[in-house]
Amino acid sequence: MNSVLKSKREAERLEVLSRLQILGSVSESEYDEITFLAANIFQTPIALISFIDEKRQWFKSSYGMIGLTELPRHLSICSHTILQDEHFVISDVKNDPQFFEHSILPGGRKIGFYAGFSILDPEKNLPIGTISVIDYVSRKLSKEQIQSLGVLKNQVQRLLQLRLKLRDSMISSLGEISAGVAHEINNPLAIVCGLLPLLQKEKNDEDKFKLKIEMMAKSLLRITKIVSGLRRFSGSPDFEIEKKLFPISEVLKNVLMMTEIKAKKFDTKITVHLESSPFIECDEIEIEQVFINIINNSMDAIKLLEDKWIKIHVFEDDNQAVVQVIDSGHGLTKEIESKLFQPFFTTKKVGEGTGLGLSICRGILENHQAKIEINKKMKNTCFEVRFKNQQKCSAV
Repeated sequence: MNSVLKSKREAERLEVLSRLQILGSVSESEYDEITFLAANIFQTPIALISFIDEKRQWFKSSYGMIGLTELPRHLSICSHTILQDEHFVISDVKNDPQFFEHSILPGGRKIGFYAGFSILDPEKNLPIGTISVIDYVSRKLSKEQIQSLGVLKNQVQRLLQLRLKLRDSMISSLGEISAGVAHEINNPLAIVCGLLPLLQKEKNDEDKFKLKIEMMAKSLLRITKIVSGLRRFSGSPDFEIEKKLFPISEVLKNVLMMTEIKAKKFDTKITVHLESSPFIECDEIEIEQVFINIINNSMDAIKLLEDKWIKIHVFEDDNQAVVQVIDSGHGLTKEIESKLFQPFFTTKKVGEGTGLGLSICRGILENHQAKIEINKKMKNTCFEVRFKNQQKCSAV
C-alpha cells in the first residue's frame, strides 16, 4: 500500500504545521517526559510523539526507537490516525490485512499492537500529528487506558499552544523593539545634533569647546553600548565589558548632562543628594545608560503631573553603595510592578519607550554584580540600585 490517504483539508493542515515550525526542532525534555510516561503507563517498548508532513512521519520525541527519526508517510500507521475523529487502536497489526506492510520496522522487528490519538493544532483544530504507543505483541487496551492516552495527548496540545504564543510574542516584540531601539538611539543623536551648532560659538573658548566635544563623544559611545545591550539580550558573547573604578558622583554628573535637555523640555527638576561618593567598579558608559533609562522613564511617567521632580539620593549601607532615583509619582500598581522587569514590557506606546527597557538595565547591573529593585517603603516611586562599595571592600 504505497498510496497515502489524505484529509480534505490537507493543504490547510500542512500550512498550520509549517507555522508551528516544529519539524526538525531540537529535542525538548517536556515532550520526552510525556513519551517516557506513556511507555511506562502502558508498559510498551515504544512511545512516540510524531508530526506528519507531506511525505514523512517525523518524531519529535521517541522512546524506544533509538537511531530512528522518521518514517515514510506511506508506511506510517500514524498517517491513518490523523484521519480519525478520536483514538485509533489496532490490537493485532501483524494479522490485519490493511496494515500488514506497516508492521515491519527498520531492522526487521514487527509491530504487534498500535494505539494512537491525533494531536490537533492550537489554531484550527486540524490533525497535525499523533501520540502513540507500540508493542511487539498483540494486546488490548481498557477504556481507562485509552482515556489516559487522551490525557497525555492534551498535554502535548498545551505545549503546542504555548509554543505558538511564545512565537507570536517574539514576532510582535521584534516590531516593538525595532521601533523602540530607533527611538533610544535618537536620544544621543539628538544631543550630538543639538551640540554641533554650538561648536562654532564655543570655538574661541577652549574649555567649553572641549566639554561639548566630550559630550558628543559620550553620546556616540552610548549608541555603541545600546547596540551591545541589544546583542547581550540576544545572548551574543562576542564582546567584553571593560570595568574600571569610578566614583558614583562622576557617573551621575555625566548622566545629568545627558538628561538635561529632556528635563528642560518636560519642565522637570532633578536634584542630587550625596551623603557620600563611594567608588564602584563598572563600565562607566553602561552604568550611565542604566541611570539615563531610569531617569527618562521617570520623566515619561510624571510628565502629566503638575508637580514634576526627580531626586537622586546616594548613600552607603554596610558594604553597598546605594543609588535611589525617586520621582513625584505615587508608586506603581501591583500588576505593573510584577511585569516591570520582563523583556519587552512597557506601559508606553510603540516608539515612545526606551527601547532597551528595564530588563536590559537589570541584565547590565547583574553583570556588574549589582541589583535593581523597587523600594516599596517610599511614598513616591523609587528605583533603588545597589552596588558593591569598592572602598569598603578594599578596606576589609
